[in-house]
Amino acid sequence: MQRYKVFLNIVKIYILYFIVLLFLRKLLKNIGELYDKLPLVNIVYNLTVKQKYLTILFFIVLGYIYLILKELPDPNNHFTVCLFKNITKYPCPACGTTRGMVYIINGYFLKAILMNPLSYLTIMGTIVVYIWILRDLITKKESLFPFIKQKAPAWFIVLVILLTIANGIWNVYKGL
Repeated sequence: MQRYKVFLNIVKIYILYFIVLLFLRKLLKNIGELYDKLPLVNIVYNLTVKQKYLTILFFIVLGYIYLILKELPDPNNHFTVCLFKNITKYPCPACGTTRGMVYIINGYFLKAILMNPLSYLTIMGTIVVYIWILRDLITKKESLFPFIKQKAPAWFIVLVILLTIANGIWNVYKGL
């Protein structure tokens, strides 16, 4: 009976995900023209590659400073900044990533993977981007943005979708 309830909750969550994605797609389509007129967008478009790189590096370092200074998560504290969870009361696949990263930085590796396995991918991803940007700045080449603009292979997209679904199921199952 418990597995049946978990399965129903997972089905409800993915129906909600689908509805939210459809809503966001419609919303973004309608505000596309407004988006281009925002001052911040024009500022970002007018930045040089070096300025964009330095901005990204700044925010990565700022994020790691936050994670280092943040206290270990309290299992009894159910506060979350996740908009999806605050609205639906169900966790999204990314719920627990920040807490997992805090666990990793503090040396609690098993707790981190149990909290959210995406924590490891997030930490590795930011480290790779940080090193890549430093390499581009030192060699005075621009390879990160062209790499990001490449179309991902179909197998990679399928893998990411499957991992996201599996992580969402894991979050629901453990009651995050």
